[in-house]
Parts: sequence; structure tokens; C-alpha cells
Amino acid sequence: MSRSTWRRLPTQSLAAFAAGFEAARAGDAASPAPDAAEDLADAVAPPLRELIREAAQDYPGEAGIVVAAALKRLGDYQDADYARNFLARLARFRRLEQRHGDGSGRLLAELARQLALGMAYEDTIRVAELKIRPSRLARVRAEVQVAPDQILEIAEFFHPRVQEIADTLPAATGRWLIRTDWARRFLERVLRKGKIVKTTSVSGFLLLHALAKLKPLRRHSFRFASEQAALAGWLDLVAEAATSDYALALEIARMRGLVKGYGDTLERGRAKFDKLAAVLPRLRTRDNGGAQLGDLIKSALADEEGGALDKAILEMDGQTNAHSRV
Repeated sequence: MSRSTWRRLPTQSLAAFAAGFEAARAGDAASPAPDAAEDLADAVAPPLRELIREAAQDYPGEAGIVVAAALKRLGDYQDADYARNFLARLARFRRLEQRHGDGSGRLLAELARQLALGMAYEDTIRVAELKIRPSRLARVRAEVQVAPDQILEIAEFFHPRVQEIADTLPAATGRWLIRTDWARRFLERVLRKGKIVKTTSVSGFLLLHALAKLKPLRRHSFRFASEQAALAGWLDLVAEAATSDYALALEIARMRGLVKGYGDTLERGRAKFDKLAAVLPRLRTRDNGGAQLGDLIKSALADEEGGALDKAILEMDGQTNAHSRV
């Protein structure tokens, strides 16, 4: 979707620029990672603060820390209502953990982590929002050691694909764009060369600022609809396995970690996830299904293209067939 470059530019009279950057750095500096739900609650706005404190009563221990961090992340990503939706989805797994868990709470903690990551997926709106945050500008200035008499110029190279544009559009419009050959080909020609945007310029900043302001419309976007459906399907797979095979359910929860990023990385991750989902019916019939799925996930992570996973699935099926003949 994008990549960034930056350089330092000398100047003679930059007091105003320097003061602005220093104020931005002081106002939005990254805080140390909190180690308790209460610490996280203190760092967020009141609606989210109460939500984190309420959740701490239902999710103690490791799961409680994960849930608190997830609520903070989702509140920043969208809003408090979106974070509340996360808790609603997680509630049935708290019950499953109580009824079918091994006492470790591992499934609940892992599922909370993966669910939060899945709900806070990367899209053009999120990328634009993060690119222009004062904390990012301050971090880059510190990394390249910009002197007081220098200004920082950041150039972002954006090369969105048609799919990423469609994902940002309202669901019906996005589906129309993907299905309409002439519109897709026209947009591919327009996007072919990409575009360099200087986020440290007024025009570049305003462009990304306008895109980031589309956040309230995200719930109506094409990508949002497809992501929510995919998450619902994954949660059903975990819930189905949790009633009879806790170890397998835990690995299915971890399996969602393959789906991440955007562009080609996202497509490869989805393809690997789908391949693993296809072998789940066979794994459910085995005593060591969880361990085998864990090995397959390691193979999926071994290379980008998925060749190692394909080989591992073939070997697993070959071993099964050999045992059945014996």
C-alpha cells in the first residue's frame, strides 16, 4: 500500500517549525507499555475507561491484561462501541473456557488477542491516520536525529491496488467496482504508477487527514463487511472445537494470526488460512489434532508463498493413508 522515506533539510529560519514539532512530540509521545488493566484505563477517555474497568471484573489474570489492551486498541481504531462489540463476541468464549477449559485460560487469552488484531485490520483509513500522527513525526525526527536548524521532509509512496480502493468504498459500491471489468481496468491504469505524498507538506498532510476522517464510515465499507463475516466464521470454528478438543481450539485461535497486513501479504495469509480450515474436519477425528495443526501453522509461517504448508499437508495425508493401510 505504501512505503516511506525521509530526509533532513537545512534552513535558516525555522523557529516556528521547530516549536511546532516539539509541541507535537510533547503532546503525543508514546507512553510506556502498561502492565495492568487499571494502568490502561487511566490512559483512555472516560467511556472506554469504564469499559476497561468493567471488563477487568470478568477477565482476571492474563486474559484480563489482553482484553484491556484490546479494548484500548479498538477504541483508538474506531470507537467505544466497537470495543464493546469485541466484548460481546468474547462473552461466549468466556463461558466455553469455564465449561471446557483446562484451567489455564490460554484459549480465552489467545482468542482475545487474535480477535482484537482481526477487528483492527489495516486499511487505507488506518494507514493514513497513523502516517500523520504527531507521535510518528516525533519518532522519525528522533530516529534521524534532526537538528534544531533542520526541517524533516517525509515522502510516502502510495501504490494502492484496485482491491484496496474498493475496500474503502461503501459495500455495494466496492462490490460493483470489483465485478465491473471496465471500471476496474480504468482504475488500474490510473493507479499504475502510484503517487508520492509528502506528509510534511500542507497539501500532503491534508490529503491523508481527509482520508483518516473517513473513520466513521468504515462500518459501511466493503472491507468491513467481508472482515466481519470472516471473523464470525473463524469464531464458529473455535467454538465448535472447544466443546470437545481444547488443544485443537487453541490452535484454531492461533491460526487467525496468519491473516494480517494488506495487499499481497494479506492475500497469501488468507490463502493459507483457508487451506488450514479445509483440513480441520480431518484433524477433528484425531487424538493429536491440535498438535498437528500447530505443526501446520509453523509450516505456513516458514515461507511467504505457502509451499512449505502444501508440502506439510501432503505429508500429513500421506502418513494417515499409510497408517490406514496398515
